[in-house]
Amino acid sequence: YDPADLLVGAPPDCEACAGESDVSPQAGSATCSTCPPGSYGIPVGGAHTACRNATCPAVSVGSPQRLLECPEGGALTEATCSLGCVAGFVARNAVAHVCEPDGAA
Repeated sequence: YDPADLLVGAPPDCEACAGESDVSPQAGSATCSTCPPGSYGIPVGGAHTACRNATCPAVSVGSPQRLLECPEGGALTEATCSLGCVAGFVARNAVAHVCEPDGAA
């Protein structure tokens, strides 16, 4: 026999905690919790099981690139960093870089 045949009633509808700051770190939760201010739910693009700080970390680049300006602690998807080149090199096709959450394109 199939043990599922012993269940009476319909199974629950499972809804992902996928809003920007929604999270459900434990199985069996009846509702989504909210990540603390300044953080977002991860994994990005899936059901959120944890929260991550939503600010840009300190940025470092390797030579011959040079960090011209980048606000550590700037808001994700909003803060832009400017990169250039060390002496003896010139920047071609330089664009501003935006801090994105892990897994985002």
